[in-house]
Amino acid sequence: MNKLFQGFHAILFTLLISTPLLMMVISKGNTLAFSQISQNFDDQFGFRKELITLQSYLTVQLFGDSPRDNVILGRDGWYFRGRGRQRLTDDTVQEYDYVSDDTAESTTEDLFAWKQVLEERQNYLAERGIPYLFFIAPKKALIYPEHLPDSLRERQEKNSPTFLERLNQFLATESSVPTIDLVSILRAAKLERPSENLYLKTDGHWNSIGAFVAYQAVMERVQELLPETEISILQRQDFETEWKQDWAHQGFSQQLGFPIVEPFPKLLPLKGNPMRSSLLTSKEWKRAAGNFRDFWLTPNILDHNKRHITASLSDSSGKPTNYTVALNRKGRPFSTMLLLGDSFLMKLFPFFSVHSTALLRLRSERDFPTQYFKTNTPKPEVVIQEVSQRYLGVKAPQNNFTR
Repeated sequence: MNKLFQGFHAILFTLLISTPLLMMVISKGNTLAFSQISQNFDDQFGFRKELITLQSYLTVQLFGDSPRDNVILGRDGWYFRGRGRQRLTDDTVQEYDYVSDDTAESTTEDLFAWKQVLEERQNYLAERGIPYLFFIAPKKALIYPEHLPDSLRERQEKNSPTFLERLNQFLATESSVPTIDLVSILRAAKLERPSENLYLKTDGHWNSIGAFVAYQAVMERVQELLPETEISILQRQDFETEWKQDWAHQGFSQQLGFPIVEPFPKLLPLKGNPMRSSLLTSKEWKRAAGNFRDFWLTPNILDHNKRHITASLSDSSGKPTNYTVALNRKGRPFSTMLLLGDSFLMKLFPFFSVHSTALLRLRSERDFPTQYFKTNTPKPEVVIQEVSQRYLGVKAPQNNFTR
């Protein structure tokens, strides 16, 4: 039976791959001719997309393999990011391997380089009277290695501790920059409530439960930094957990070519939860836009009735930057908070909205966008920066600001 499946797989693969190659030969290198023949092939061969989906599905379900290098099939229905290329900036593209680690390539000098970069940012903000907090969002494989394929789990164990873990420990003992060891915190939360996953099985990010664990750790650290400021940190009992069944994340589903689903936890704020007042009305948005008008160009409001909006911001060079804003009349204790980070930090955004009347998040992988502090924008009372392990790398970024 296994040979039958392998034979079917080979025939299907040959059909899908050889036909475009044959068309290229027929076109004799003529780009226009190839384009016309290819379009005709797609028009006439109506089930091509369906066969590609079927081939991908059979590869996963029958052979336990992934048809894409950037998706790794784990154990028990878990999927992990694999290998590929990612863009760090408009000018920088790097190879990535989400499962393995660059520990073997890292040196003590790399740790000191990161220390210097982060302390420069801390000093830049300290001169303006603003506290700075930094943390790294660990990848799923570091928290759930038991769901990796055996070979990759063994390789990760061999490379332990990872560069992220080494950097966390180094910054905690050798640097003045306040940090958070989310690896230890998430691993402890995983053991405390083993029935609840902290990361999505079908995506690389933490889910709302894992995001809430990270939020609590961040705000507890902020409270330590500002002991005279009273911060009411949200608790799990402030929420009702609702499970959305058969939820499919578009990332891995698109890469594999067919939907992969899992139950998805939603944390719904109960009555009395201050998150319920984190609403953005049209009038409030105009007032906020007035406060920030020197910072961004006319924003593209996607939905001003949602709890937050995403729009396009332009920095001093005119380069668009993704940002998100939330307003909360009852936000306490800060008037303005600034968050710097990627999609991992965005998962925490709704929880942070209860602590500030104006909450702003700028999209940032590793850099430090100083344009905010060079404009007539409200001064944040705290700056929190997140870098995901996906973008961490080994070599530290360079700061491009002058005090």
